[in-house]
Amino acid sequence: MEIAIVGQLEFTLGFQLAGVENLYNPSDDEELAETLRSLLNQDEIGVVVVDNFDLVRLPERLRVQLS
Repeated sequence: MEIAIVGQLEFTLGFQLAGVENLYNPSDDEELAETLRSLLNQDEIGVVVVDNFDLVRLPERLRVQLS
């Protein structure tokens, strides 16, 4: 199982320095939602880390799926 980090560059940078390789920096809300939906369908991804600021911008249905 792998970890995926999704968020702004400032948020993902620390994880990158720690050695996490699956980093995603979506540029807008639509790309954020699509990235997260894609990660939910990948069997090798076990943990998805999302900044709370980005999480509240997602549609409620997607937030429920993520939790």
